Amino acid sequence: MNKIKANNQKMNQQGFASLVIGLVLIIVLALLTIGFAQLTRHEQQQALSKQLATQAYYAAETGINDVTQAIKEKTLVSTTSGVGSSTCLPAIPGPSGNYNNIIGPSGNNVSYQCAIVDLSTSDITYNPVPVNSARTSVTSTSSAINSMTIKWSSTTGKTTPAPGNFAYTTAWDSPAVIQFSITPLQAGLDRNSLINNTFTAYLYPSSSSSSVSYSNAAGGQGKIGNGGCVSGTCEVTITGIPGGGTGLYLIHFLDLYDSSNVTITGSDSSGSPVTFSGSQAKVDVTGKAKNVLKRLQVRVPIDSTNSLANYSIEASDICKRIVASSSAGATNFVKTDGNNAAGNDACYGLD
Repeated sequence: MNKIKANNQKMNQQGFASLVIGLVLIIVLALLTIGFAQLTRHEQQQALSKQLATQAYYAAETGINDVTQAIKEKTLVSTTSGVGSSTCLPAIPGPSGNYNNIIGPSGNNVSYQCAIVDLSTSDITYNPVPVNSARTSVTSTSSAINSMTIKWSSTTGKTTPAPGNFAYTTAWDSPAVIQFSITPLQAGLDRNSLINNTFTAYLYPSSSSSSVSYSNAAGGQGKIGNGGCVSGTCEVTITGIPGGGTGLYLIHFLDLYDSSNVTITGSDSSGSPVTFSGSQAKVDVTGKAKNVLKRLQVRVPIDSTNSLANYSIEASDICKRIVASSSAGATNFVKTDGNNAAGNDACYGLD
């Protein structure tokens, strides 16, 4: 009888152990299931967030495009926001009312919520300027400029100052050289005034720094301004720029050797900074997709001078006069294949 009771107790203990093991397995499986569910939910939430962020970015781009089009069509000629203002424009005026700031079906909740437009800026910024490319701008200023500072840096990460000479492009491993010209336009827009008032200097990425004094005399043209480059950022100030009253200036520069980010600022005779109008607008737009926001800030050209070429004619397949002489009949015309034009060629004998 005692033996039977002992066996029953042993069997009862084995059943309890199995129950405990089963409960542990169930808890572990439940935890694994919850973990996988949380991981899946997290991945889905990340994918949704990326999608909403992309939609918000495109909504902000749409707002920038609407502002740019409004500036181009001259329907946005003034704003309630000034330099540094955070005032949102209630709507962007279009040719027939306001542009629609809702992107796609209204149920998607995708739109651009805030557009800040400053038609007067504290600087003129070009980012980036490709190598061998130029930028031209006609700008008015809040007061006459006495000095203008040009800062530039390499977009390719070049930080070493130039060795002190102008090398071949293949041997150049420094930030760009900037050929910079400024023309005060107060004296007039005739040919002689433009020629006589234009000052050109070469801004050089040197380890030393120097300013350049404006001079429209023949001996004052083509000065070298040392940029005093620090950590790849170079800076030259042009001083003694003439002008009276509210300034109007033509600014032109050519980027050589390396692509650059270029920023131009100005100061009046008292050293106070001036603001620029008519050249660039600072556009700040926030796009929204459900609860996700994306903010973009860009510079938009107001005038069309940035599209001007650096030259009058560019072609690879027209007749070019290569050699000319004062002797009659000594002018040679060269075809695109390198041979001199003959009497039966279209290029021959053109004046």
